[in-house]
Amino acid sequence: MGIRQKGSVGVTTNETTADTTATLAGTLKNAANAKRLSLHIHNTSAITLYYRLDSTLPTSASAFLVGGDWYEAPDNAIPAGSIHILAASGTPTVTIRTTGGV
Repeated sequence: MGIRQKGSVGVTTNETTADTTATLAGTLKNAANAKRLSLHIHNTSAITLYYRLDSTLPTSASAFLVGGDWYEAPDNAIPAGSIHILAASGTPTVTIRTTGGV
């Protein structure tokens, strides 16, 4: 986790970047953040992950990431709500990187 500053012509904005790496044993929830500026999810395991970018729990009909795959939210669609991730089986490892205003 770190803080970086962006500035232009007398304007300074603080941003915090946070990585959450977890081994899933059930569902992983990343808290809602209305100031979230970016989102990157990386499935670092070989097990399929299902995810939802809202407060609904994921199912096998949700968006998914196969092993080694990643998702990056487009700049015009950064979710402010909770992010839920569910493993298809086993205990995979996932990294969630978010950047947000402080």
